[in-house]
Amino acid sequence: MLERLARGAPLRDTLTALYEIVEQPLPNAVCSVLLLNAERSSLHHAAAPRLPRAYCEAIDGVLISALTGSCGTAAYDHREVTLRASPKNAHV
Repeated sequence: MLERLARGAPLRDTLTALYEIVEQPLPNAVCSVLLLNAERSSLHHAAAPRLPRAYCEAIDGVLISALTGSCGTAAYDHREVTLRASPKNAHV
C-alpha cells in the first residue's frame, strides 16, 4: 500500500485495494472511510467497495452536526467511530 501511495496512486484506489485485502478473510466485514471537507463541515465518501453506490452518493456532502447519525456526530465531536452489526442486525 505504501508503494502505491509513493507512486502517486489516488487515495480512493489505494483504500479500495486495502479494503479488499482486509475484507477477504472476513466475509461479513464492510470497510469504509468518510473524509471531512477542508472546512470540516461536511462528510465525503473516500472509499467503500462493498457498500451500495446509492449510500455512498447519499453521504457525499452531508453536513455534520451533533445529530447527523453515527459518522456525522463522531466527526462533529472529533472522534473515531467503528460500527459493528450483530448477525441479527447485519443489514444495519
